Amino acid sequence: MNPLFKRHALTLTSPLALSECQRLLQLSMDGFMTAGGRRSVIGRIKGTKLKACKRNGFGHCNSFQTILTARLVKQNGQTHILCTFAMHSFVRIFLFLWFGGLIGGEAFAVVCLYLKAFSSLPISGDPVSTIFIPPFMILFGIILVSVGRYLSKDDQGYLTDFICGTLDAHPDKIGEKIRSGI
Repeated sequence: MNPLFKRHALTLTSPLALSECQRLLQLSMDGFMTAGGRRSVIGRIKGTKLKACKRNGFGHCNSFQTILTARLVKQNGQTHILCTFAMHSFVRIFLFLWFGGLIGGEAFAVVCLYLKAFSSLPISGDPVSTIFIPPFMILFGIILVSVGRYLSKDDQGYLTDFICGTLDAHPDKIGEKIRSGI
């Protein structure tokens, strides 16, 4: 299982031409908005850019699962697939803001409670209840993300196998040179 904010990069090489790779990927995936699709991978390919995720048991992708984002690069009659595996960027940013806001709110509530107890400043409201709510929200968030990540723990391997099987691809060090040159 990948950590929340870490991206994993992998380069695969297919002996097939770029146009054939695009065609095979298009045929092998359901679109993100396909209702009632039966393929195991949901995704889209636009030009040389690919975005895909594994269909979960409920028929769609969950917000916390690993997403494959890839670029297809044509070189010497082969196609290099520059893959990046990570949780969706929007979800990572949202989680950072969500947990940061909760922790900041908790710190503010503790300061207010301290001021109300040990100073003569008039503090309105009930900071005691404010102290107890954010920890439960943080706990709920941790459980929600943990369950979502657990359900998608094998997604990176599954998506790698999908690309390798569909495009007859294999890991290649040459692609790392292409990646570093871009």
